[in-house]
Amino acid sequence: MSKYANNERLAEKIFAVFILLWIITRLGLYPFYVLHGIFFEAPKITNTAFPAFWLFSVLLLLLQFLHIFWTYYIIKIVLDIVLSGKVRMHLKRCKMIECVIMQ
Repeated sequence: MSKYANNERLAEKIFAVFILLWIITRLGLYPFYVLHGIFFEAPKITNTAFPAFWLFSVLLLLLQFLHIFWTYYIIKIVLDIVLSGKVRMHLKRCKMIECVIMQ
């Protein structure tokens, strides 16, 4: 919404908060609480012979690999923004395209 309201600074701040929260929750809290609980704490208190337990455990582990994969691309976008300043040029081009579309 802030991008469409021509408030680029707010959009950049929201993106920075998103990146910070993404890394903290997806690469910090999720593996240390959820995956640790599933692979180390749950076998102590439940029956791990149940096939669905291992199916869901593997799916949660797959989700962690997806988080790592997505984090790689988020960091890649951030580095592109910081190193090349493409976002400013991209935003200018988008504004030009919006002007053409609105005419």
